[in-house]
Amino acid sequence: MDVKNGFLQGTLEEEVYMTLPPGYGTTTNQSMVCKLEKAIYGLKQSLRAWYAKLILFLLKLNFVKCASDSSMFVRHTHSCTIIVLIYVNDIIITGNNNEEIQEVKQKLKEEFDIKDLGQLSYFLGIEIARSHKDWARSCDRKSTSGFCTFVGGNLVTWKSKKQTVTARSSAEAEYRAMASTAS
Repeated sequence: MDVKNGFLQGTLEEEVYMTLPPGYGTTTNQSMVCKLEKAIYGLKQSLRAWYAKLILFLLKLNFVKCASDSSMFVRHTHSCTIIVLIYVNDIIITGNNNEEIQEVKQKLKEEFDIKDLGQLSYFLGIEIARSHKDWARSCDRKSTSGFCTFVGGNLVTWKSKKQTVTARSSAEAEYRAMASTAS
């Protein structure tokens, strides 16, 4: 799901003033400012304000913030699990009960201006392909390298890519993955 103008939907908690945009000020009073009531693009607080508003809404829907990932929320009930993953103004919703997923989507649409993009097919450089077969297989026998880099406990880079050559052993494939990570 894509939140339209997500940064504009946050509510500011502190007072923020800005100079008037070009064309709005008078030539005699160049020191005029305006007080912002809502977040705007380019404001440092905009992302935080949007995220805080979304978190409060998800908590009202009985979601719990994941301890290991601050952008992941989980709701367990007796018969299902629903997972919400947030990346800036994009939201992925998955789970084992389609009716519950549709209910969460509907409640999000009622609260925010959201466009449902349908089934996930591409996200953060990762292509998602579905098959009736829980295993994937590659006909070319090339391994896939993947890594995440953390600084101070925060994810800063990630990559997943098929290796360019066929490894002769799993040790060789792992060595190539380590070399790619180090470089």
